[in-house]
Amino acid sequence: MPTPTARRPIHTRTPPKPVARAAWAVWVTGVVGLAVALTASAALAARAVVVDFSPPGCGPSSPCEKAASSPWGTVPVLGVPTSIVGVAVFLGLVILWVPARRHAWPRGWLVLPGLGAAASIALLMVMARDGLPCAYCIAAHAGNLVFTACAVIHSAGGLVTRRAIAGPVIAAGVATAMITAAGLTSLSRQAAERRELARAEQAEADLGKIRSADRSGPIDPLAGRYPRGETGPSVVVFTAYQCAQCRTFEPRLLALKGCRVTIRQFPFCRPCNPHVTQDLHPGGCRAAAAVEAAGLVHGPGTFWAAHAWVFERAGVFSDAEFAGFLTSRGLDAASVLSAMPSAAVQANLLADTGLANQMGLVRTPTVFIDGVEVRGWDLPGVLERAIEAARAAPPTEAPAVPSALSRVIDEWLAQPVVTIPPDPSPRVRGVPLGRPAAADVVIFGDYQNPETARLDAFLTGELSRRDDLRVTFRHFPFDTKCNPAVTRSASPVACVMHRGAEAAAILAGDRGFWDAHGWLLANARVFSEGAFRIFLEDRLGIDEARVKAAMNYPSARNAVAQDAAAGGTLPLREVPAVIVNNRVVPRWIHGGEIVLGVILDAAGSTPRAPAAPPPAGPTLR
Repeated sequence: MPTPTARRPIHTRTPPKPVARAAWAVWVTGVVGLAVALTASAALAARAVVVDFSPPGCGPSSPCEKAASSPWGTVPVLGVPTSIVGVAVFLGLVILWVPARRHAWPRGWLVLPGLGAAASIALLMVMARDGLPCAYCIAAHAGNLVFTACAVIHSAGGLVTRRAIAGPVIAAGVATAMITAAGLTSLSRQAAERRELARAEQAEADLGKIRSADRSGPIDPLAGRYPRGETGPSVVVFTAYQCAQCRTFEPRLLALKGCRVTIRQFPFCRPCNPHVTQDLHPGGCRAAAAVEAAGLVHGPGTFWAAHAWVFERAGVFSDAEFAGFLTSRGLDAASVLSAMPSAAVQANLLADTGLANQMGLVRTPTVFIDGVEVRGWDLPGVLERAIEAARAAPPTEAPAVPSALSRVIDEWLAQPVVTIPPDPSPRVRGVPLGRPAAADVVIFGDYQNPETARLDAFLTGELSRRDDLRVTFRHFPFDTKCNPAVTRSASPVACVMHRGAEAAAILAGDRGFWDAHGWLLANARVFSEGAFRIFLEDRLGIDEARVKAAMNYPSARNAVAQDAAAGGTLPLREVPAVIVNNRVVPRWIHGGEIVLGVILDAAGSTPRAPAAPPPAGPTLR
């Protein structure tokens, strides 16, 4: 009987162990947590390192600015911004976390994320207590807490710990953290020095304006209702009782001598300030109404007493507490409380906030002396010198109320002059390159962004009525697929749109570009690549297949990439970004209206400073 042939064993792939799969998932979640924490911290660190930059949502009087400017925004003793420490720590943790893809962390390492989690919890509690809902801060702490949970779970997940690699890895992580912290701290101190120098120069310019300001006597059209002091220069402060910086400024204000001080109410609170979009000071209108009612019923002395009392409580108090304060001074509390919601008090608040909006104010406190804004009021000795300059100036005509439009021009002129990286294929309308233009405008725009279309329509109108204007359009799609200067894709088809414009230029020259440019802006909401190709075929007679091929030419991709890289070197704050005569325009819209025209008018009469090297540009988020 034949002996049966032995079968060869069938080799099958060993399925991954559940422990390995679970550890992988935990590791990836930890990576995501670290990425969120690192990105949010980097956005805040850029605010400290790059001059004249604030990440989106972190502008004047925002929760982000308030948190970064608070005592908790800086590490005690070291004087280093907390965000920079966060970037350094999270980068170090990234180095330590990489080996955890295949090997468990030594349990002793858990003390590092444990300390970080404790710090995050403490800072989140402080933010909740002090009313500082900073979105970047919350994201950084949330990412840190997620990572800490992943580190604890991963350490107990069943993987083998390779202690042989522990020493080199932790050394690399610590070295990375220390080098990053040292480098960013040095950059932040240099940026702080440049800011202080710029603010000192602004203060000197303001002192010059005060010396030459028009004045005919003690009357100042900006002055408030209840003066403190009877003679001397007029000091007007736009303030808010729930503004921490205003509260810090108050002792300096009250210590001023030889001047006449009045207050204008400017809480960022919609019930009495309809010009703001969010309630940064949620009880600000009630606090301001209490102080105004005290002045209305009992005069200037009670106004200033109530002003100090409300500031001591950061604008948070009950009716009973306020009544107790008034009663302790022998005053009729009931009359004051009943006056708080009165038409007279509310009209005063609306008048103050309306004046602030008319003047284009965006932060508190804002200080004026004899009608001139003193931008360096917090620098040592500036206020005192400004008052002395005002006292020594000869009287002339009464000062006029500064307008929002004049402020827009002043903000633009205060920007540093930058060098814009050259454009190998410039897209220009108006005055040709090589000829002088009174107003040389460069737009970094995104075809999918509706504000780019609005700005382009305005500039098209200006080009039709001005013969001294040059407008250059440069690509800045807010999409990470073709723009490394941004970290999220707010415009998911923008890269295709911008390549389409360059494809039209390749196939039909400048006419093709500008025809495509106009169509893309007009059809941003309903854009499709097929509809765009049909438009070019109908308008320019270019076959759809040729358009499709040209959109993928390296030259089309490179043109978009080069413009995006150029924008990444500049201190751009928003998209679209506007640069006039090599100065970034901080505000081209005010109160919903385009105000760029006043800058274009001023550009022709303003001497052009030589361009400076571009500063390190921030990554837009």
